[in-house]
Amino acid sequence: MRLVFDNRPKPFARPWPIHRFIWAVRAHRNLVFWGDVEREPAPFEILEHPADVGFLAHGRTIEELFAHAALAMMSLGWELEGAGETLQREIQAEGQDLESLLYDWLSAILALADSERLILRRFEVNDLGRGAVRGTAWGERFDGSRHRARTYIKAVTLHQFQVRPSAEGWTARVFLDV
Repeated sequence: MRLVFDNRPKPFARPWPIHRFIWAVRAHRNLVFWGDVEREPAPFEILEHPADVGFLAHGRTIEELFAHAALAMMSLGWELEGAGETLQREIQAEGQDLESLLYDWLSAILALADSERLILRRFEVNDLGRGAVRGTAWGERFDGSRHRARTYIKAVTLHQFQVRPSAEGWTARVFLDV
C-alpha cells in the first residue's frame, strides 16, 4: 500500500461539516493529511449470472493472471481460509492461444481437485511459453470436519470467456458451470 498525498481541492462541493469530516476520518485512519490510500486491485471479482457463476481475474503479468484465475475458481468452490498447504501438485496445460490455454489450465486444476478431493489455495506459474503452461499448486485434502464446501463446480465454460490486456496488466472473464 502506498500513501498518496493530494492537497488539491476536491472536485465536488459538499457542505463544510460532511466534506471535512469524511476527509478528516480518511486522513486520520490512513495517517495522511488530506490524502488517500492507493490500493492494489483485488486479484479477482465475482460476477453475477442467472444460471452459472463467474469471475473477473486480474494480474499485472499473464502468469499472475493465470494464478489469480485459479485462486478465484477454487475460492468459489471452497472456503480457503482454513486450508493448509501440506500437498504440492504440478499442473500442465496446452492451448492454441491465451484463451484456450487459460481454459485448459483451469480445467486441469478443476479435474485434479475433483479427482483427488483437494482444496488448492495457492498457485504459481513456473513456465508460460508458446502453447503450454506449467505451474505448481499447494493445498491439502478435503476434510469435511475442518473444511466447508461452497458451490460444486462441474466445469469451466466458454460462455463469454475472454482474456485481454488492461490498463493494469491483464484481465480474464470466466464463467463456471455449477
